[in-house]
Amino acid sequence: MNTLRHTLRTNPALKNPDDNIRHGDQGIKLVLAAMICLGVVALPALADTNAQPNVTTSAVAQAYQIPSGMLRDALKRFAKQAGIALYFKGVNLQGVPTQGLSGSHTTKDGLDRLLAEAGLYAVPKGNGYLIQKVSPAVVASNPTPNLAPIESQVVVPVVSSAKPIEKETALPVASMPSPSPSLVEKEAVLPTVSVSATSAKNADGYTVKRISSATKTDTLLRDIPQSVSVVTQDMIQDQSMKSMAEVVRYVPGVGMSQGEGNNDSPIFRGNQSSADFYVDGIRDDVQYFRDLYNMERVDVLKGPSGMIFGRGSSGGIINRVTKEAGWDPVREVTVQGGSFNTKRVMLDVGQGINEVVAVRLNAMYENSGSYRDDVTVKRQGISPTVTILPDARTKVVVGAELFQDSRVVDRGVPSYNGLPLNTSRSTVFGNPALSPAETVVKSLNSLFEHEFDDKIVVRNRNRLAVYDKSYQNIYAVGPYDPASHTGVGISQAGTYITGSGIEMAAYRSETKRVNFFNQTDLLYKVNTGSVEHELLTGIEVGIQNTNNLRKAGYFGSDVYKVDPNAHPDDPEEDHVASSRFVTPGSPRTTDNVAFRLDSYGISHHTTAKTTG
Repeated sequence: MNTLRHTLRTNPALKNPDDNIRHGDQGIKLVLAAMICLGVVALPALADTNAQPNVTTSAVAQAYQIPSGMLRDALKRFAKQAGIALYFKGVNLQGVPTQGLSGSHTTKDGLDRLLAEAGLYAVPKGNGYLIQKVSPAVVASNPTPNLAPIESQVVVPVVSSAKPIEKETALPVASMPSPSPSLVEKEAVLPTVSVSATSAKNADGYTVKRISSATKTDTLLRDIPQSVSVVTQDMIQDQSMKSMAEVVRYVPGVGMSQGEGNNDSPIFRGNQSSADFYVDGIRDDVQYFRDLYNMERVDVLKGPSGMIFGRGSSGGIINRVTKEAGWDPVREVTVQGGSFNTKRVMLDVGQGINEVVAVRLNAMYENSGSYRDDVTVKRQGISPTVTILPDARTKVVVGAELFQDSRVVDRGVPSYNGLPLNTSRSTVFGNPALSPAETVVKSLNSLFEHEFDDKIVVRNRNRLAVYDKSYQNIYAVGPYDPASHTGVGISQAGTYITGSGIEMAAYRSETKRVNFFNQTDLLYKVNTGSVEHELLTGIEVGIQNTNNLRKAGYFGSDVYKVDPNAHPDDPEEDHVASSRFVTPGSPRTTDNVAFRLDSYGISHHTTAKTTG
């Protein structure tokens, strides 16, 4: 515009000012027309440039039929069928599952669908794609021509001859009438950018797609011919679960009995057992209260499972899956406080040290009370884990745990006429000060997994656990009876005691057990046409060394007595314990209690060796 105005003002070939104005007006019209034409031509060209597809992405769709299974195998099939090369950067595909791919897709769309579940991304590279963890930045490249907008300034010549030509002025568009529609540039429409993400975890919220607890193979839940309930980490956190009793509260067909106030004792569809607990598929059968601070999830299998888990498991099993070290940074501190002096803190930290080694540490401390009078629980635990990936086909996990639980044994409320005794819900019968339970668990765990090729995988697990459990309690022998009656206990004189109310007795039990189990599994994949088979064989070798000791409790100066109706085949039945009577108004025993192992006391030492 400045150039055009300068030319009009200094052209010496024109003599008449009116001619100057007339010719100048024609010149302006010609220039404006030329610029509009250039703008109309430039806009479609710009739109065509933006609409050109990425040359590395095939726009031709082809049919794929890749079954579910391991992501590594699926990517190999995809690359071979699509005729592309795949590169990997900081990606470990060991044990990563996929739902497979079916239907017609372009190369990029099909690859994105395979990678979405694992939280991976593909970016073009050479004659293929680079697979990586970090999402590539979505940059809309829209180059803008370096042209001044046509309507930014318009030269308006002064038509009146009373003013010299030099008085022409350039007015901004805002002060001018709106241009005609033919002079307005059309807005360029950029291509739509869609952004989506999928959780990288197998567990998404309260649901889990695949587990290996039931079959020892990575199997979709829908393909397991057994009733399975999975309590995920999200559900454990949302419900603030701290015990197995709180876990099975949300599992149909499974409940938790009292367990004499000192251990987890679930009931699977009417079958009670305190021995059908497992950690990562290995037996954890000592009677104690378990914690969830280092658990990733809890798998509950209902129905017989002897083919996979061996002895026991007639009603079902509970398998706790521990947390493993990984390369995703974890920084979590949980502090809980609540009614009845509840105090609990948990720590979960971990990260990858390099591309080969990752570490993780879980720890917990709790010191809480209860709505029951003088009942307390104090527990603490620490569990470090290390994951090592020597190569793309090998995985090694090593973990350890030190766990301690100290609490008051609470046997609940006695019965009366077939119902719980009508008393305060906080009333404790007996003597809480003489009813402690102590548990110490020390364990070492290891996992070695190697994939020889796309078809053969060998997995070996080891668990060494040392348990030291002891508890003593003063408990109600029978229901409340307000009438005077003869009890089952003895007095100081060695005769049966007589009284009214609730008869209380006492005992102490000690268990020391060392477990060692070794499991080796061999998995083999084979295809028959479009059907994929996964064959499993393996062996478990274990040894359990157990020492049990039970002592009878004697109140005050009571003495030992043998039942006149002796049972030579069962000395336990010959023993007559000491006892005392209490009433609902005075539920506590006051006498000291001595725990003694007499000549007919109970002491067992067992060693069990299993192979199967």
